[in-house]
Amino acid sequence: MTQRDLGELLNTPHTFVNKYEVGERYLTFTEVINICKSLQIDVHSLLDDVMKSSSK
Repeated sequence: MTQRDLGELLNTPHTFVNKYEVGERYLTFTEVINICKSLQIDVHSLLDDVMKSSSK
């Protein structure tokens, strides 16, 4: 998936997606939830994975 594709799914410019990727902008929790919904990812599973990786 390209930045442009994700931007279209989120109804945001692809430049916002680029800023997330290069670390110029951080995602809000609401944006994370919207991305998960758009990509059909269970937000609970994502958070579980993040918690597991941060405890290493």
